Amino acid sequence: MAAYLALGLNSAAYQAEYLRGSLQAIGDTQMMAGRAVGLSKWQTIRFVVLPQALRLVLPSWSNEPIALLKTTAVVFLIAVQDLMAQAKRAATTTYDPISSYIAAALIYLAMVLMLALIFGYLEKKARIPGMEMEKQAY
Repeated sequence: MAAYLALGLNSAAYQAEYLRGSLQAIGDTQMMAGRAVGLSKWQTIRFVVLPQALRLVLPSWSNEPIALLKTTAVVFLIAVQDLMAQAKRAATTTYDPISSYIAAALIYLAMVLMLALIFGYLEKKARIPGMEMEKQAY
């Protein structure tokens, strides 16, 4: 329980920082524009600022579950039964650590690829036309 609580709190701190950065990227002018057309402070946040900030934060947030998934491989060192602990158990039972750890690595790879595809799709759906980063030719 302590391992998952520590990982969750650590991830929450990173995610809050990502959201703070995206809110700062929106700027005060959007808040002033919403207030100028007659929206209340909370309506401006809900309908103007937050949708823009969530679109900006999505790429950063999509990295966090993948990083968290990879970080959980460390918790087996404190006796949490996760995928790496099961691989270690299989390695000691079969006396074949290479194939056990390769199987665990392939499972991690499949999970990471699946998460990357899901978040890539979400990023594509939330993309604002004309707001992409320009690629510079060097």
